[in-house]
Amino acid sequence: MDDVDVTVMSIALPGSPPSEEIGGVHVRRVDPFRFRSTGFITWVLNFNEEMIEEALRLYDEWKFDLIHVHDWLTGPAGIALKHLLHKPLIATIHATEAGRRGGIHDEEQFIIHSWEWRTTYEAWKVIVCSNYMLNEVSAVHGVPKDKLIMIPNGIDISYIDSVKVRPGFRDLYAMPSEKIIVFVGRLVHEKGPDLVLAAFKELLKWDWNLKLLVVGDGPMREYLMGLAHDWGIWNKAYFTGRVDDETLYSILKVSDLAILPSRYEPLE
Repeated sequence: MDDVDVTVMSIALPGSPPSEEIGGVHVRRVDPFRFRSTGFITWVLNFNEEMIEEALRLYDEWKFDLIHVHDWLTGPAGIALKHLLHKPLIATIHATEAGRRGGIHDEEQFIIHSWEWRTTYEAWKVIVCSNYMLNEVSAVHGVPKDKLIMIPNGIDISYIDSVKVRPGFRDLYAMPSEKIIVFVGRLVHEKGPDLVLAAFKELLKWDWNLKLLVVGDGPMREYLMGLAHDWGIWNKAYFTGRVDDETLYSILKVSDLAILPSRYEPLE
């Protein structure tokens, strides 16, 4: 909306500018390694402290009216700013630690779970992207149903339709005789990429003219590539890593089958 001024605060990746404007949205980035961290939790808390400092500097200029955080990762900053500035806090919860891990099993998971609860407790409204997550957040964190708002993720079909597959694009990934099976997602346990690879190995016993494209990146990538090598199917599985939107939609258009084997899928 033209009458809404939005500033997005995030962490900086190598080569990214500390500030820029993208599509009318102000983007501010903080250095996530400015302070020494002893582990994942302290790393998150450190960059939240930087976000608080940067937001307070920006508030002197822009006087924003609403604070919006995503998951627990920016919850500490959002909660602090809510109380410092006396502004309403909105939280979007994409998944829960209990859901991702099938329960809470160690101290780090308990800390994350506790910050999730605190974020949903402090928030004026909590946004989720599916009815599944509405019920999960209510059950896991005791959030009243009238505090939860379900807003499905949107997709621009017109942009996908506008992407034209370049001549010879399919040949970059598979032989003309091969049918393409594609998996798209983060390479983490809950998304089930190992299930895809295991099923693909079995399919090759019946039909060798197949190619598996694994699109995405994550901590399981090297493990999955090792499995493909150990199973003797490394030349039939193509790990693309992260790709841009145009490449992604082109891959989907030339593929014969897309598979989503998630063990835990909040978007359903």
